[in-house]
Amino acid sequence: METPPSSPEALKKDRTLIVFVLAATVALALPRFAHTTPDSVYYTNLLAYFQGTLPRETLQTPFAFRWFVPALASLLPGVSPTTALGLCSLVATMGAGFFTLKLWGHLLQGRQQLVFAMTLLVCSFPTINYGSAALTDAAGFLVLAAASWFMVGGRFYAMGAVLIIGACVRESTLLMVPALWLYTGLLPRPRRYVAALMVTLATLLAALASRWYFADLPAYFWTPSWPRFLANLTRPVSWATVLLTLLPLLLLLCLPGKNNVPLPRPTRAYIIAMTLPCLALMAYAMSAAFMGGRFCWPLYLPLIPLVVWRRAGL
Repeated sequence: METPPSSPEALKKDRTLIVFVLAATVALALPRFAHTTPDSVYYTNLLAYFQGTLPRETLQTPFAFRWFVPALASLLPGVSPTTALGLCSLVATMGAGFFTLKLWGHLLQGRQQLVFAMTLLVCSFPTINYGSAALTDAAGFLVLAAASWFMVGGRFYAMGAVLIIGACVRESTLLMVPALWLYTGLLPRPRRYVAALMVTLATLLAALASRWYFADLPAYFWTPSWPRFLANLTRPVSWATVLLTLLPLLLLLCLPGKNNVPLPRPTRAYIIAMTLPCLALMAYAMSAAFMGGRFCWPLYLPLIPLVVWRRAGL
C-alpha cells in the first residue's frame, strides 16, 4: 500500500527526491560549466549591452529578442559574461527539474514511476551538455516545464505570467500556445477556452513587444529551405547530439513488451498536446536552423512519461 501523499513519510520522500534531482543536476552539469557555442557570442553581446559597454547597433536578431536571460546575467557582479550566463543556465536547469518533478508527480502513478522519470531526465545528454552552457536553452526548458505544471493544474493565469517571461527568453517557448489549445480541446471545459484566449493574447503581445523594442536592428528570419535541410542531414554534430538526446528514450520506448494499464486521460491529453508542437519545432529547426539536440530537449516533457508508462507494465 502506497504512503498517502500528505503523510510525514511521503513529505520526507518528496524532499529526498528534490534534493537528489538538484544535486545530480549540479554534479552532471558542472563539468561543462559555461561552455560556449557559436551562438554564445550573441548572448554575451546582449549582456554587455545591458551593462552599457557595447553599442546597440552591434546586436543581432533574432538573438536580441531573447534578451531576458542576458539582462538577468548582466546583474551578476564580478564574473565574466560566460560565467554569468552559465550560472543562469544551471539555476534554470535546477528549476526545470523542480517543476518537472511536480508535473510528472501529477501525471504519473506511484513514486517508483516518478523516480524512474526523474532519473531519465537528470541523467541525460541535455543536462550534461546544455544544463550550464552560456546559452538560453536551459531557461527555455524551465519556462516549458513551469508552464506545463500550471497548465495541467488548471492555473492558467500563472501559466500566462510564465509565458510572458518565456516570450522574452526564447521564441521556442511559444510552442506552449498550441499545446494549451490542444490540451484544452482534449479536456474541454467552457471556462478553459476563455483562459486559453487570455494566455494566448498576453504571450503574443509580449513576443511582439520584444520585437518592437529591437525593431531598429536589421531583421533576420529563420526561413525554412531545402539547402538548410540537406546541410543538417550531412552535419555530423547535428546527428550526434540528436541521437544522444533521443536514442536512449526511443530504445526504452521500443523494447518488446506491453502495458495493459491504459494511460489516464489527463496524462494522455498532455502527451498529445505537447508532442505535436515539439515535433513541429524539431521539423522547423531541421529546415531553418542548425539542428541539434537542444531542439529535442522540450520533447522530454511528454516523451519521458510515455516511456515510463510503457515500461511500467513489464
